[in-house]
Amino acid sequence: AVVAPVPFDFDFPEPFPVPDPDPYPEPEPEPRRLSVLAAEDNKTNQLVFRKMIKTLDLDLRLVWDGAEAIEAYQAERPDVIFTDISMPGVDGLQAAQAIRQLEQEAGLEPIPMVAMTAHASEEEQDRNKDAAIDHYLSKPLKKTLLLEMIRKVAPEDVSLD
Repeated sequence: AVVAPVPFDFDFPEPFPVPDPDPYPEPEPEPRRLSVLAAEDNKTNQLVFRKMIKTLDLDLRLVWDGAEAIEAYQAERPDVIFTDISMPGVDGLQAAQAIRQLEQEAGLEPIPMVAMTAHASEEEQDRNKDAAIDHYLSKPLKKTLLLEMIRKVAPEDVSLD
């Protein structure tokens, strides 16, 4: 017996979508706020600094001198440190050197440090580098340069907006 082919006119449905291997993926981590430590012994300069950065969503801790900066660093390690250089007692260079030593002893990556100084000479810049200060801003501070510096040194996992 010969079997004649039967005409077949049937469209198969699209294949079922392959389910996601993890139906409950971990949510993307929320960006965190930038933590800034700033050492400045002049109240007016502190107010100016605070006002210049008020458009950014960050956590700011202001201290009066280098000794307080070292203590604040030890209490809670910030993402970036801004320090005046000329302060009574422990100055900005001494504080930077002490913090670098603490980082080295703990095996930690160095935090970006930015000197804020009215003395922008090459000699002053060399002293800053010798103290392991990464960047400097001249006083009087300029808002655009300050905000630019913060964005430059901020870790990738922080949001400033």
